[in-house]
Amino acid sequence: MQTNCRLWKGQLPLNIARHPRVFESNPLQTLRTSLCKLRPSHVGPIQIRAESSDPILSDPYSSDSSEGPLSQASCYGCGVPLQISDTQTPGYVEPEKFALKRRHRQLNQLLCARCQGLSNGEMIPGVADFQQLAQIEKLSVSKKGENGNFPSLDSLRQTGFSAKSLATPEQLRDQLRNVRSSRALVVLLVDLLDASGSMLGRVRDLVGGNPIIVIGTKVDLLPSGTDPDEVEEWLQRALEFKRIATDSVHVVSSKTGDRVAAAVAAVRKARLGRDVYIMGAANVGKSSFVRALVKDMSSMSSRQYDPLAPQRVKHLPVESAMPGTTLKTIPLQVFSSGGTLFDTPGLHLHHRVPHLLTPEENKELHPRKRLRAHVPPSPADLGGTTRAATAKRNSDSSSHPIASYTWGGIGRIDVLSCPPETQLVFYGPAALKVHTLSTSSLQSSEEGKETLGAVESGGGSGGGGLGFSFGAESVASRGGLRMTREVEMAVDGDYFESIGDVALSGVPGWVSVLAGPGRRNPGRQQGGGVGIGVGTVHLQVWAPVGVEVFVRPPLPVSLPEQAIN
Repeated sequence: MQTNCRLWKGQLPLNIARHPRVFESNPLQTLRTSLCKLRPSHVGPIQIRAESSDPILSDPYSSDSSEGPLSQASCYGCGVPLQISDTQTPGYVEPEKFALKRRHRQLNQLLCARCQGLSNGEMIPGVADFQQLAQIEKLSVSKKGENGNFPSLDSLRQTGFSAKSLATPEQLRDQLRNVRSSRALVVLLVDLLDASGSMLGRVRDLVGGNPIIVIGTKVDLLPSGTDPDEVEEWLQRALEFKRIATDSVHVVSSKTGDRVAAAVAAVRKARLGRDVYIMGAANVGKSSFVRALVKDMSSMSSRQYDPLAPQRVKHLPVESAMPGTTLKTIPLQVFSSGGTLFDTPGLHLHHRVPHLLTPEENKELHPRKRLRAHVPPSPADLGGTTRAATAKRNSDSSSHPIASYTWGGIGRIDVLSCPPETQLVFYGPAALKVHTLSTSSLQSSEEGKETLGAVESGGGSGGGGLGFSFGAESVASRGGLRMTREVEMAVDGDYFESIGDVALSGVPGWVSVLAGPGRRNPGRQQGGGVGIGVGTVHLQVWAPVGVEVFVRPPLPVSLPEQAIN
């Protein structure tokens, strides 16, 4: 390796390998001293000038640098600039570790303290969602100044929910403004467990006319027996309904690698030299997909192998159950033909349930195994008399439903009327327990009446009177449950099947409504109603204040045996 040294007369090339001392803390002074000892007596004083382009002698992190020593290095896990001054701010690295990596020019291999904690399963917030802002509000009351004034939000942001500095959702969204004016390929991720809540219907406002490839993630967590090809077709139809034009649609499992190769091939084929932006709502699995993509491109047995990808495979963005893990856009140089892969911060949509929950509750809500179906007693089994539902039914708040189902403390479904052969099936994580309330308990019990009143007013636990229900306290702090949507589903099929899904935005799961002309067991209770296989299922869906409720065509998953027999 050569460097340029300017002498009093002419230039003298010098092989640094002969002088290993140049790699000490002050290489320029060491080299100057060595040359002075070697110079002939007739040669004048030696003056050494380090060229700015020289990778050995130039020091971009020197104290006289106008940009500062830390401005050129970022955490590879979250994208935040590294710093050594504030332990309660993302990007913090121990000074000793920073100095060591800086000396060896390996700052791009550093992971900040927050990302290390997230990698070990800790839930460390980085974004100012509702729960974090509520905590800041409490702190503002407890830290009231002597003059009676409350400290500003900016002064309290450093403490935040877990004594961490918090970014705002608006700041994260602003980082994507340049995508619209860039020549880019956008890879839009959709969480298949929350397809309706994580699908960005107005994505064109962010990306303009750039081509979009949509990838449904977490296919490995769908119920056992699900056909990925059918799910892919279902997702395509949902995108067409939202009028989102796409180049292609794929479903993958970033965890197992299932169907990742096909998605990577589609991305590389459609890229055409463009930069690639991985985008989506918070916690849909963007960083996980980036990791799977780069690992596939790093495997020499893969058809998508790229010789540049293995250089980055050991230092990839961090994945965790905490919404807002990635705080800055992370560039990854993995395409030898040019262009950059960008992992972007997740878009925080406030109509989703996770932004109401505490970090610990979000960790419980995050599924790690396949969703299992929970089949509670049907409305007929609960002793309710099925009532005919007309096309236009006047909702009377004084009339009680024939059956009510609470889903943890974050949702509730009241069945107002339905054909006798109607069944609700709940697909969700283990944390969301399903509790049933029959007609008799709702009408004859004073406790049941108080429960309904508490939910309507937003008081109590907000979870159907069940104080131990998951997320009930967090939902109550936001205003409790509200009757968000009234649903009518027509029953006109020839088979007992799912006629539609009800989904709460942000909940990894859904409620499938099954109905049809009778089940396999002819001895089931028929009750009174509009007749088997004909009629309408009439529901009221209760959700936390501000959370959106979706009604959609049923996701093609296999029906549980206990729901059919």
